Amino acid sequence: ACQRVVLDMREGRAVEKHYHWEQRGVPFRLEVGPRDVDKSAFVLKTRFDGSKTFHDKSCASPDWLREQADLVQTRMLERARTFQEENTIVVESYDEMKAALAKGGFVRCWFLEDPEVEARIKEETKATVRVIPFEQPGGTGKCVVTGRETSEQAIFAQAY
Repeated sequence: ACQRVVLDMREGRAVEKHYHWEQRGVPFRLEVGPRDVDKSAFVLKTRFDGSKTFHDKSCASPDWLREQADLVQTRMLERARTFQEENTIVVESYDEMKAALAKGGFVRCWFLEDPEVEARIKEETKATVRVIPFEQPGGTGKCVVTGRETSEQAIFAQAY
């Protein structure tokens, strides 16, 4: 994967520079201040969790930066999966689905793909299909809206 490093030597307050790079979605930044130069060190600031770690300058190599990028990606994916798992309710009926969606979060249910059914769900609950997982439970179940047999489950949620 391609990496890009930008040395920001602009005049201005550090907080303005930090915000500038946060807005652009930079996953992490290396901060080097006058005291860090004296110590031959730097600070690694990770955007998604706000963590700050201190490192000796000897570890800052292209391979180390790739490892940090991979680590950030892995931690973000784990966090997203955990959040989804903790906020997903499995439902067996359309009434349960509507009640669960009214509370927020994700709803997993048997679903027979049909644009008309999707439109009805969106109109009545403001929720749409977020994903039809690659990993399905196997077997079949009854679509919570139509009652017809289906082999797929879908995850629904409201967009905010």
